[in-house]
Amino acid sequence: MPISSYVKSLRARIGRDLLLLPAVTAVIRDGDRLLLARQHGSDMWGLVGGGIEPGEEPADAVAREVLEEIGVQPAVGRVIGAYGGEDLVVEYANGDRVGYTTIAFECALPPGAPIEFVDGELAEARWFTLAEIGSLPRHPGIDRMLRDAVGSAGAAANASRRHPERSLVTHPDHADADGYSDITERFITAFYPGATIAVVAGSTARGERTVTSDIDLLLIGDTLFEDAETTSAAATHAFDDEIFEVFAYTPSGFTEWAERDVSRHRPVIVHMLVEGAAVLDDGRLDGLRREWRAVLEAGPFLTAEDSAFRRYVITDLLDDLRDAIDPLERRAVASALFERIAELMLLSDHRWIATGKWLPRRLRALSASRADRLATPFLEDDYDTFADRVEAELERAGGRVQAGFVR
Repeated sequence: MPISSYVKSLRARIGRDLLLLPAVTAVIRDGDRLLLARQHGSDMWGLVGGGIEPGEEPADAVAREVLEEIGVQPAVGRVIGAYGGEDLVVEYANGDRVGYTTIAFECALPPGAPIEFVDGELAEARWFTLAEIGSLPRHPGIDRMLRDAVGSAGAAANASRRHPERSLVTHPDHADADGYSDITERFITAFYPGATIAVVAGSTARGERTVTSDIDLLLIGDTLFEDAETTSAAATHAFDDEIFEVFAYTPSGFTEWAERDVSRHRPVIVHMLVEGAAVLDDGRLDGLRREWRAVLEAGPFLTAEDSAFRRYVITDLLDDLRDAIDPLERRAVASALFERIAELMLLSDHRWIATGKWLPRRLRALSASRADRLATPFLEDDYDTFADRVEAELERAGGRVQAGFVR
């Protein structure tokens, strides 16, 4: 950006002497990578930033500088810190000396956004890891900012100012997730600033995290997406050494997908909404939870047609298992059969089905003894006994379906 009229007027009075100026710096992150830029005629790498105009808010200034220099509107997140000192005293080629006091903001770019050097000031911009930056020729003043950005948890300082309709909420019944409220708030500010409802779900909400746990995050907002036609998105993001699995919806998008999941008897996002830990609430969350809790409590309804089809599939798998000789084939068929009979057992009792680790959990919640009767021979590769016990559960649900069945 060319020198501002404000700085020109000051230079007219003081010449090339040292001038103290307020500034902003954008620490732009994408997981463990940081965006550095290099100006024309220089081999020194630095961060995107510039001066604050008179009367301009610092957060607005950093967004303007990023847009002017690389042509992308950033999501402006937390304040990393304020910096000054000898490291930020610069002497330009024309002899002008400037001492900057800068506010560094954590920023993020929309996924896949192309970088364009709009004002012609920059020659190059590239993503680097912190380790790679250590070997680059760079402006000394950026090291403290990068170190603080990577090492500090910080706070979502600008979220409430830029989104007054959002409120950070604490639910005593979900105290186990409190340790992740801050990073979640900062992640939302950086990647989904239009979110007004946010719920952390899964092991993080239950206080049962493991070393491989990610953060499951449900987001709802009227202006969540730049494209007005988009109503839903599922995405995975790396942020501050955490992996976020995001399920993002407009209100209409959430209703559409929730109803679809309910019709499939596996309402994952409804469970997230009702059972998760609230991080953001614009006042609509309690109403949504009441509405969808009633749906969960009612349970699924298994139609006669669906029951017949499921029993037909199980009958076919049972016969395949009894006929199979190859050990690998037997194991593959037995695994498929376990999933199908478990789903039928759950649905016959108006229980929601699940996949992966949640299927046996739901089955044990239905009946620990019935779950164990199936699981024991299955885990011991006693497929003849396993087939007999599947047959007993199939009979309990209505019996075999084979001859005369029309799909």
